[in-house]
Amino acid sequence: MPAMTSRVLSILLLASVSVPAFAQEWIEFANREDRFTCNFPTQPKVTQTTYKSEHGADLPARVYSATQGQSRYSVTVVDFNSIEKILTEKAKSCPAGAEPCIGGGAGGVGHWKSDLRGAIVYATWQLMQRDAKVTSLVWNHMDLVEGHQLQLTNNADKSRTFAGIYMHENKLYVIEGTVPAGYPAPDPRNEVTVVGVVDDVRQKTVKDEAEPAFYAPLSQIPLRRQTVVVATSGADVATLQSAIRQQVKELDPQIAVEFTLVRDLVGSTLRRQQLGMTLMLIFGASAILLAAVGIYGVVAYAVSQRRGEMATRLALGATPGSVFALVMRQGALLALAGTGIGVLIAYLSGRIVASQIYAIRASDPLMLGAAIVLVAGITALATMIPAWRASRLAPSGVLHTD
Repeated sequence: MPAMTSRVLSILLLASVSVPAFAQEWIEFANREDRFTCNFPTQPKVTQTTYKSEHGADLPARVYSATQGQSRYSVTVVDFNSIEKILTEKAKSCPAGAEPCIGGGAGGVGHWKSDLRGAIVYATWQLMQRDAKVTSLVWNHMDLVEGHQLQLTNNADKSRTFAGIYMHENKLYVIEGTVPAGYPAPDPRNEVTVVGVVDDVRQKTVKDEAEPAFYAPLSQIPLRRQTVVVATSGADVATLQSAIRQQVKELDPQIAVEFTLVRDLVGSTLRRQQLGMTLMLIFGASAILLAAVGIYGVVAYAVSQRRGEMATRLALGATPGSVFALVMRQGALLALAGTGIGVLIAYLSGRIVASQIYAIRASDPLMLGAAIVLVAGITALATMIPAWRASRLAPSGVLHTD
């Protein structure tokens, strides 16, 4: 849409953030004639009325109101488009020489320009004349429309009124929400219009937990640096980037545009993790090699210490196969004990690693199973050579030496 001339003012009733309001569904009410959208607890009642301006013009107005329990909500829309005609006609009935009545100059005949320009201040002042204590008065803007926000504590029942006063396209908007005493007060500085709710999003790195996310108008939460996500099915990224640059340049030549592919963005968050995993893989391979050498050395040493026993078994009738199986069983017991200890250590260390590296689980059955199979295979290979040598011993030669 073109800028302000066709903008629809979006209003979020100030008191609607109180806790009880969340318990029920609110409806979005839109009025094209008065050009605003607003959240109400129920369908609002529309009342035609008149509004007397600061300089006495009776202007047409509509009040959109709704209630929820003891809470009251309303939007008053005053049409100032006829202010010049009304006050100009009124000035004609002023006595000759009565300048305060006739007006003129920068304020306009009948002070219609002053009335129009001071509408927000006058409406704010009127609210402050109520039997209430003013607790807050701040400047605010909503959808790039400037205005005032006011908070009052009513003396009669200690209820609180939260009001917003805005002027847009010669129409005055007075937004009010009154809640009973004890209701939590909203913070006007933190009120935004939610325009979209999405699934939880990982905002920084892929290893972080996904967090709740919503979209709000840029006019309410201005950012110095904006990120726009463009989805495309085409492979010619350079052509698309050139087209986007040209469009942005036509809007504002001073805006700098940078492009980053999603795969590069994700890759940058994983690069350190990938380096760590590569180092862990190297260390792991080294540990497996050392384990294989260690198992071979232990089993080979044990077999060398029992050469006499093995030769005696063979001399008494044991087959080479039975001696081979005996040594392999001893290696299997060694592997079983090491696997049990290793799985326990892997699970405990995996809990630490899982908190630091994306998509790693401490109790991944596939990885633990693969590790067990790998260790069992290495143990079998490392034990097989000493077992084969033990089964090929010559009893006469060994016993004669002993």
